[in-house]
Amino acid sequence: MIQQDDLRIQVHKDIGADRFLLIGATGSGKSTMAGILVNRFYRDYVQPAKKRGKYRGRILVVDTKPRWRPEQLADGTPAGRKYKDFLPGTEIPHSRLVSKTTDWDLAWQTGDGVVIIQNAELSTADLVKWCVEMMEKFFRSQKWREPSLIVIDEGLDFFGPTGASKFGDIVQRISRAGREKGLASLIQVQRPKVINIQVLTESSHLILFRIDFVEDMKRLYEMGIPRNFYAPVEDYIFAMFRKKGRVVVTRKAILGLR
Repeated sequence: MIQQDDLRIQVHKDIGADRFLLIGATGSGKSTMAGILVNRFYRDYVQPAKKRGKYRGRILVVDTKPRWRPEQLADGTPAGRKYKDFLPGTEIPHSRLVSKTTDWDLAWQTGDGVVIIQNAELSTADLVKWCVEMMEKFFRSQKWREPSLIVIDEGLDFFGPTGASKFGDIVQRISRAGREKGLASLIQVQRPKVINIQVLTESSHLILFRIDFVEDMKRLYEMGIPRNFYAPVEDYIFAMFRKKGRVVVTRKAILGLR
């Protein structure tokens, strides 16, 4: 039976930081699962420990859709944003919105340690480039004593059709070197076929939802999934693969854990 600790992103001085990869088709439950993990990381590493007025950990949500809803603007006023061109998404408690670089320092200095970066006014290319710059700032400022989490909502926005990175290799460096810096990661993708191979192989946990294209399983084998592991079609809802074993549970069981 799966334990609640299996659904927590861990940062530990001896084992480093977990690197989660959520893969599945649109509407398969990735964002719901991500919301559970983000809230638990907040309770475990951000909320509990204030030292000299500073929060111990941080969370950065990179949202190119936009999907997530911030609770406050960068200056602490209620967000109250209208997303009339998008379906309403999940609000992240204690979060502040950053939609331009000049809001970055204010949101971190006066907020509760959770920032969502969004800008629906930029073109897709400019938005991805700006998000890369913000992730670079976050990565450079990361200190081991501040266990932190970066959430990338649409991982494929940062890679081309062959897996080559766009505007820099920050996503690969987060996967490769974040562990030693106390930086955990949670990256969501719809199709693993075009994701960078280093991001796949450096991930410590795979949360696998419904996959509509069997061809995508071939790429997952490169991550280390046993060749005899196949994604079921009808009964299959949720699976978690760890390098030390595999656990398969139902979506109801996962989402029922609070």
